[in-house]
Amino acid sequence: MLLFLVNKILNGFLKAETDRELTVWLLMGFSVAFVVFVIISRYLTRHYDHDDDDIDIDEFL
Repeated sequence: MLLFLVNKILNGFLKAETDRELTVWLLMGFSVAFVVFVIISRYLTRHYDHDDDDIDIDEFL
């Protein structure tokens, strides 16, 4: 599914004839990249809990 979206966006980007079409495809590409980034970051924060890595603020005062 993700590869299909990337392929579709790249094809649209390469075939864009006007600046408006190019802008639309760029915005769609950045939107998909942002959504993928959010999904991956949420996955990593759920599966790698860093409670043991808490910094004690008194060490730095």
